[in-house]
Amino acid sequence: MNRIKLGDILLLNGQGKTASCNRLAQSITGGNANYTHVALCIHDNLAIHAMPSKGVEPILIEELFKGYSDWMAIRNTYVSNRADNEFSEMLLRATKDLEKPYALKSVLSSKHFDGSAVCSNYIASFLLHYGVNVSATVNSAIPLDFQDALTNGDWENVTQQHRDYYASFGYDTDMALCTLEMIKMNRVDANLISSAHNAVDKLCDVLQPVNQFSSPEALRTPKPKFGYWDTDNDK
Repeated sequence: MNRIKLGDILLLNGQGKTASCNRLAQSITGGNANYTHVALCIHDNLAIHAMPSKGVEPILIEELFKGYSDWMAIRNTYVSNRADNEFSEMLLRATKDLEKPYALKSVLSSKHFDGSAVCSNYIASFLLHYGVNVSATVNSAIPLDFQDALTNGDWENVTQQHRDYYASFGYDTDMALCTLEMIKMNRVDANLISSAHNAVDKLCDVLQPVNQFSSPEALRTPKPKFGYWDTDNDK
């Protein structure tokens, strides 16, 4: 069945006071920017992104969506195919720089600043490792570059697949938190996670379209204790 895959990229449009300035600044490069933030999917309900004050951090996708007015999911077919066979290596690479500091100077300067990242260049760096370029340089990557990637035949818009998946099965919070804890403890058992993904695939195939994961019990699952902060919210 169609599902969220490791390597899928979320483009999100901020709804705060800074969102318009963000889009305008991007559009100066010669395009019509519709999104202000980028995140990398690593699980059905888990993503990695870079945020001011937090740096590179994992976040539940259901929490991430709350801070944005609109979003789109895109997929590079080459990266997606590799994820099917190299899940463990790609998961470790995607999460190896957790807590790496956020630094806007990474995109404001032509120099490379080791040990820092913003949302776009962190994900551009991940893609570049697999031979996929979205911009002239990793440091210059902006959300507009990912938006424009859809003009390349190697990319596809999988927004509807994501929406359909969550509409049918809800947000698998428990499994996402389990994966997150293993990542944070630096004890990622790739074989265990891969087996879990395969098990969920089989279960979803059997249950579809029964909405098992969004049952009242699941919706009452306590939220994680860690918090998230998004500058686009301007809270």
